[in-house]
Amino acid sequence: MATGLAKKLPTLIAAVALVQPPFAESEPIWEWPQGREVAVREAFDPPAQRWLPGHRGVDLAGLDGDQLYAVDEGVVAFSGSIAGIGILSIEHDGGINSTYQPIDASVSKGDHVARGQPIGHLVEGKDHCAIGTCLHLGAKRGDTYLNPIFLLAGYEVALLPMG
Repeated sequence: MATGLAKKLPTLIAAVALVQPPFAESEPIWEWPQGREVAVREAFDPPAQRWLPGHRGVDLAGLDGDQLYAVDEGVVAFSGSIAGIGILSIEHDGGINSTYQPIDASVSKGDHVARGQPIGHLVEGKDHCAIGTCLHLGAKRGDTYLNPIFLLAGYEVALLPMG
């Protein structure tokens, strides 16, 4: 039976390719934290190993004082300062955490936030952007860092030919 299926597999794949478009876009899962799409100053660049240097989120262009919003509904897991930098982390359904820095947060640990709810303001300085002020937005599920752009902008799936 397995060999029969193996012989039919290329035909089945070709049939699927005929009835489905080669690209499928997903709807964004998150809303932009500034309430609108902004330029990405530095892209996601995860390290090869957890302990190595890398960029575990994206830097989004912003201005000092920009209102920041919850990317999705969740519960505030952390709201405070680490090494003098304001940081906010929200736990969302599905086990994903969003992290915002530098932020002057207006919500506290344990608060429930709605999608699009104001959560604080972007603050200038003490961030790591080479040009101007930016928001570092992170996404993490368990110990795995995720590319926040896929959550903000959706993604494309491409079906490639076999062989």
